[in-house]
Amino acid sequence: MPVIETMLYLHIVTVTKLCKLFAEPMKNRKIIDIHTHVYPEKISNAAVVSLGRFYNFVPEGNGTFPELYSTSVDNGISGALMLAT
Repeated sequence: MPVIETMLYLHIVTVTKLCKLFAEPMKNRKIIDIHTHVYPEKISNAAVVSLGRFYNFVPEGNGTFPELYSTSVDNGISGALMLAT
């Protein structure tokens, strides 16, 4: 697997696991995810499927803000950084 694909895959797969692992020792600290992707609901399904195919991984979310928000809350993430381009 090329380096960029490996990095993207590792980020997506491990961010939730790491947050759960460190949640107890860090319960008085905030966790902010500084690398997120969200898409308008109209195109989110196609975008997520396309990214999965391009980088050869199985995406875990649907690519929408509501899904990112609920996943973040469920895993103790206080905030997320998103840049519009």
